[in-house]
Amino acid sequence: AKRGITIVATNKGNVGTFRVPCDPFLTESVEIGRDALINAVKNRKDVMIEQTAGALVITSKAYTAELAVAEAASVPMMQKAEGEEAKTVVLEEAVWQWIAESITRLQLERTATTVDVSLYVRVNQKGAFAVAYDMNHMAFVFDKALKGDVEFMLPMDVAQLLVKELPVVGTEIVLTRGAATFQTKTLGVQIALASEAGDNALNPADVYAKCLEVPKAEGTSA
Repeated sequence: AKRGITIVATNKGNVGTFRVPCDPFLTESVEIGRDALINAVKNRKDVMIEQTAGALVITSKAYTAELAVAEAASVPMMQKAEGEEAKTVVLEEAVWQWIAESITRLQLERTATTVDVSLYVRVNQKGAFAVAYDMNHMAFVFDKALKGDVEFMLPMDVAQLLVKELPVVGTEIVLTRGAATFQTKTLGVQIALASEAGDNALNPADVYAKCLEVPKAEGTSA
C-alpha cells in the first residue's frame, strides 16, 4: 500500500475524505479544527508535520504553528453501498462533462434565505435533463442526444462545489436511496441526498413534467 494519511471532514451527515501521499506522522487518529489546519498550510509548497502530546507542529522554512488536537473517539467514514438499494454508476466522460457544464449554466438565485435551490439530474436512454429549482422558479436544460443511466438530486450549492473539485475522467459515482458517493483515487465525497419533501416540497417528476410543457406554450421559442 502507498504511504500516506487520510483526512476526513464531516458536516450535517456529509463526509469528505482526501488521501495525502506522505511519510506517515500520526500514531493515532486525531481531531483538529478544519479552518486552523487550512490556515496553517495555505500557500505553502512544502510542510513538515510532527505529532506531539496534544498537538500537531507544522513547520515550513521559518514558519512554525502548533495546533491543538483531540483524540478521535471514532472516525466517521463513508458508508459502503450494499444490497439492492445500491446502484453503482461510473460516469462516462461525456456524461459527467455535460452534468458539470449544466450545473455551471443553471444559475438560479434564491428568492428567500429560507428556501434552498435543488438540482435534479436524470440521464437515461431518452436523453439528459437537469433542472435547478425552488418553489418559485426554475431553470432547466435538455439534451436528447446524450444517453446514460444516472439520476440524483442535490442541493445546488453542494453541486456547484463538486464540479470545481471532481475531474471529468475517473470519477465513480455510487448512488443509494439516501446518499451519493463521488470517488476518485485521492478524493471521496459522500453527500446525503436532498429530500423530495424538503423546503421545495416539489417532486422532481412533477418538475420534469412542467419543464416538458414550457416549449409547447404559446409565445415561447425552443
